[in-house]
This record gives sequence, structure tokens and C-alpha cells, in this order.
Amino acid sequence: MNLENKLSVFNEFHFFKEFTYSLSTFSRPDGQEVELADNIISLDHLMIIFQLKERMTNEISSADKEEKWFKRKILGDANAQIKDTVNYLNTCGQIKLSNQQGRSLDIAQSSITQLHKVILYAPGDLLPAKFLNKKFHISKTAGIIHLFPAYSYQIIVRTLLTPAEIADYLLFREELIQKWGTNLNKISEIALIGQYLSGENDIAPSEDFIKFFNTVDHDAEKWDISGILHNFQKRLTHSTEEFDYYYILKEIAKLNRGELYHFKQRFLLAREAAKEGRLELPFRIVIP
Repeated sequence: MNLENKLSVFNEFHFFKEFTYSLSTFSRPDGQEVELADNIISLDHLMIIFQLKERMTNEISSADKEEKWFKRKILGDANAQIKDTVNYLNTCGQIKLSNQQGRSLDIAQSSITQLHKVILYAPGDLLPAKFLNKKFHISKTAGIIHLFPAYSYQIIVRTLLTPAEIADYLLFREELIQKWGTNLNKISEIALIGQYLSGENDIAPSEDFIKFFNTVDHDAEKWDISGILHNFQKRLTHSTEEFDYYYILKEIAKLNRGELYHFKQRFLLAREAAKEGRLELPFRIVIP
């Protein structure tokens, strides 16, 4: 399985098929078929666009060759594709794509208030550390573009687990980039995740924050409802339209784990009441 397929499966599991788009092409108003980024997560106001590059070669490599590949493919081709995608989102009134369920939806820029740009890559073994540790690229037209080796992205998702928290981490990372610049290249991704978990946004990044990463307690049983959500469509007994459950799923997908904890409590109370045939007033949750 190549990197593109791996990311598609990975994002589908964590972000749901309803909000994941891969192999994205669309027709511009002039009729020309153009390519967007390789993978897109679109969740109401939030969008994360991914451009993927994988180092695949049978020839004997070297640090010099790997450096040239990085500059050409990551800072060149992938960067250009991200910029093109941002341009299409800004200038095309409508961009209809089919998600991983085959439903066509408009993902144009008008509804986006938070847009994150990510280049994910699978590097060669000999890529020099100064490139492997590079955390971002700043484009004059697209702004901050996050750079992640594929294994770093997997660590992020498996630590933060919810779309809301991952988007919040990318926002946090952008704030660090703006404040500390290339100093971030000296810090491991695990330490940056640890700093995010610590809540210490104004302190200079350092490896000391790894301790927060190492002590995180997911306690997922208290808040994880992925099993319910992934089977949501199959369990529907009444629906006016085939995809009207999207509105419910979207609101739940926006919650962080603290909010999901309170949602799950109320869901279980409602389920118990239904099993026992008890009439109850709605179990409510208010989120600031």
C-alpha cells in the first residue's frame, strides 16, 4: 500500500468517510479538469489539505541525492500543488468533490474559516537531518505549510485522536512558527505535541516538554464514541434524506475529548432510558 492509500485509510478512520476526499480533481468554470491536493478533510468551516510525496527508488542513493529530491519534490512540486489548491479554493465559486462515500459536496472557500496546509512525505533513509527536521515552509501566496514525515503525522493523530484537537494543534504549531521561526527545527515533534498538551503556549519550545507527551492519559473509554459514529448510518431507522445524518455527525466530529466525555454521558443516559422504556426530558449540553 503506497503513502496515498495509507493516508486515505488513516484519515477515513479518524475523520470519517463523510468528510474525507482523496484523488481530488474537479472542473473549473472554463471546463478544464484540474487536480487539487491529494487528500482533503473538509468539516464545515475547517479544512486540512494534504499533498503527498514518497521517495521510491531502486538506485543506490546518497545524502546529496536525497537532499536534491527533498528540494525538488517537497519544496518544489508539493509546495506548488498546495498553492494551486489554495488558489482554486479562493477563486472558484463552486468546487464539487465526491467524498469517500461517493456523495458529491461543494467544498469551496466561502464556508472555510480555518484552513491548514500540510505536506506529508515518506523520505529516503539518507535524507540529511537538517531537511528531515524542517517543520514548515512559508509560501508568499499560501502562507504557512506544515511539513511532516509520515510517521510524525501518525504520532500526532494517535495522540490527539479527534479532528478538533488535531486542527487546534496545527493552529498552535502555526503560532509557534510565527513566534519562534526556524528554532522549531531543533525541537522534536513529540516535544511540540508535549508543549501543546501542557498548555504552555508562551514559553520557548524545548525538549523538556516531552514529559507531557510521555504522561498523557487518553482514558478513551470515558469519551470515545467512534464505534457509535462509524456505524451511525447503518443504524438509522428513519431518515427523510439519505445523507441528512451528516448534520448530526458534523456537530459531534467538531468536539474535543472533554466535550465528547459529556456528550457520551448523555448518550448513555438516553440509551438506558430507551432500553427501559422511560420518557425523559432531553439530556442537554452547552458548550461555550
